[in-house]
Amino acid sequence: MKKVRIDKLLSDYQFGSRNDIKQMIKEHRIFHNHMLVMNAQQKVEYESTITVDDIDYRFSEHVYLMLNKPKGYECSHDSQHPTVYDLIPLPYPKSLFTVGRLDIDTTGLLLLSTDGDWAHRITAKKNQSTKTYLVTLNELVDERINRLNQPIILEPEGKVLAKEINVINEYQILLSITDGKYHQVKRMMHATGYEVIDLSRVKIGSLALDEHLDYGRMRNLTSEEKNLVFDIIE
Repeated sequence: MKKVRIDKLLSDYQFGSRNDIKQMIKEHRIFHNHMLVMNAQQKVEYESTITVDDIDYRFSEHVYLMLNKPKGYECSHDSQHPTVYDLIPLPYPKSLFTVGRLDIDTTGLLLLSTDGDWAHRITAKKNQSTKTYLVTLNELVDERINRLNQPIILEPEGKVLAKEINVINEYQILLSITDGKYHQVKRMMHATGYEVIDLSRVKIGSLALDEHLDYGRMRNLTSEEKNLVFDIIE
């Protein structure tokens, strides 16, 4: 089992600076597996019990979260608007990042992690996972939607293609894409003569948004779900 210094672990999880952690240890506020920690350099295993101010925690080496993103939040640490990180209760690692992005007015499935290799396998151009969106349109679905079955040119990026289209009702479709161009879904729909009035990501790969998650709520992914995000299940 991998070990890490307790001052680094708690600092990474935003309990304070390493000097702050040393002071907390001097004040007898930190325990490891219910034993008092006396040295900031003490090494501890991930997933062991760390008690801080009488609250027990178990910290993982990597974090994998599913968030139901609401409107009005940006996928950024630095923004004049509220960000998705404002929705995540502490403690969480400083290294947590979004796996891809959703526009400020787009809702739905957003993944966050500290695992760069896992995230890269989802977003890398050569093996991008399929993303499925519920698209609400400004006009009735008609024969114009069939244009999505042909390549669409977006400037300056070039050709894009829908992977799958399913009509849900008179005003809504499910659109699956593998690219991740800027405002891609909205621009594709504009090219077919529609405007998007509401957009929500509902699936990445085979991983669907948990229907029990309200807007702004999140949960950890299971081990199985971590593989569902890939088009080829590993």
